[in-house]
Amino acid sequence: MIRRKSIILAVFLFCLVSAAHAFLFEVPILTNDEIVKLSDEKLRDTYIDVIVEVEALKSFYAKGGLVPKEYKQFKDILKYRIYLFEEMKKRKLEVPGSEPVPEPAPANLEIKE
Repeated sequence: MIRRKSIILAVFLFCLVSAAHAFLFEVPILTNDEIVKLSDEKLRDTYIDVIVEVEALKSFYAKGGLVPKEYKQFKDILKYRIYLFEEMKKRKLEVPGSEPVPEPAPANLEIKE
């Protein structure tokens, strides 16, 4: 009876892990030729998607660690981020940061305590 419950629990956990893994690495990695052909807006959007993906992966794996295949995928997406960055600089586009910059407060703002 206990063995049966253990098997059912293991299958359930495997299904959860498989579902989570299916959502990882959602950003398709383009070749350098494909990156060059992107419009400025699409290049910027793709760069933002990559930043989000990298930060999400860092959070996801912070406590777990990567198996070799996932580690290679992680390195690939880091390289991809660099290629996008280089193309944006070549086009003299502003590169978005991984954290949005807050707008300054208006000069006439009164602070009430």
